[in-house]
Amino acid sequence: IVGIIALVHPNDALSPSQIKSKIVKLAQGTQNGLNASPRTSAEINKLCDILKPSPQRKPALSSALNGRWELLYTTTTGNSAGKLGPLVGKVYQEIDLQSLRYLNILELGPIVAKLDATWEILAPDQWKVIFRSLQFSILGFSFPEKDLSATGIWRMTYLDDDFRILYAKGVSQRQGRTSPDLRSDDKQLRSGKENNDNVYILRRTP
Repeated sequence: IVGIIALVHPNDALSPSQIKSKIVKLAQGTQNGLNASPRTSAEINKLCDILKPSPQRKPALSSALNGRWELLYTTTTGNSAGKLGPLVGKVYQEIDLQSLRYLNILELGPIVAKLDATWEILAPDQWKVIFRSLQFSILGFSFPEKDLSATGIWRMTYLDDDFRILYAKGVSQRQGRTSPDLRSDDKQLRSGKENNDNVYILRRTP
């Protein structure tokens, strides 16, 4: 019996609320995951694995997706982690189910970048995200939109009223480039999970 008890990970006994609180605490100070240590990344990955199954059994079809979400942590190192040059900003996702519109928003001081997309439902837990345009604005002045032709796959493993976990990867773009929002990169090496897809952890925000 003692041997069996020793094999039980201490996180296994935590409630979903406690697991989410631990993830939020671990993600603090990592700049959306960009500065997370391998140890912190490994612990977050373990907690994401434990935080299953999703309360929303068909997350890709759930109305709980609707609204504005703040990025807490990701394993990507691209713009979708909030990185713009040497600086890191805040990242938000806005999902409007009625209009089938998704915005990925990067806010860095007076600079705002908006990635506009829609989606197709592939499975009860999967979206094919279709990126349409990218637009920058500075101090409220908007530059012309840049048309995009890229897609990515979102695989949603957890969704409740205020917390989301998804794994994403880019699929295609003109000239063979990877999707600007769902890039595969060297930071996947420190995740080692979910077929090397990048993890995104978000919480609902006003």
